[in-house]
Amino acid sequence: MRQDFGMLLEQGGRTHAGPDSGNGGSSDRTTLMDMENARQMSIDMVSGEVLRAAMVDQLVADHADKELSMRPEVEAALRAVPRHLFTPDTALQEAYRADQAVVTKRVGDEVVSSVSASWLIAEMLGQAADAADGGLRGRQVLEIGSGGHNAARLREL
Repeated sequence: MRQDFGMLLEQGGRTHAGPDSGNGGSSDRTTLMDMENARQMSIDMVSGEVLRAAMVDQLVADHADKELSMRPEVEAALRAVPRHLFTPDTALQEAYRADQAVVTKRVGDEVVSSVSASWLIAEMLGQAADAADGGLRGRQVLEIGSGGHNAARLREL
């Protein structure tokens, strides 16, 4: 994947230590603790909207790296549907990782439900729209096994 979400989150947590930093004393330890607290606060304040936009930007760039173009309506659907609403009990930054599925239900150790990886959904939606002459608008689509996330994206198409 082209964009590292860790980097996106880290960029939001940068702070300036001030003129007392670097003396090796207790202010360095305090500054490091303050920086870690500021970083954690910035991670907590990153919204689903910001992460969703970054994820879609990453998917579009990944398509371009493969010499593919993402259909505008697929990109719009990816931008419109908040993934985190379909991934309960999952941290926002995990919900918006484009490269992995998010487990939504387990029975014991067995995974019984998940939200598919966004890169895969983007490619499948694009292929479905390409296969239907004129796109999917106005067509009926049977979505089996969905917890609603892909169905919500399909509705946008």
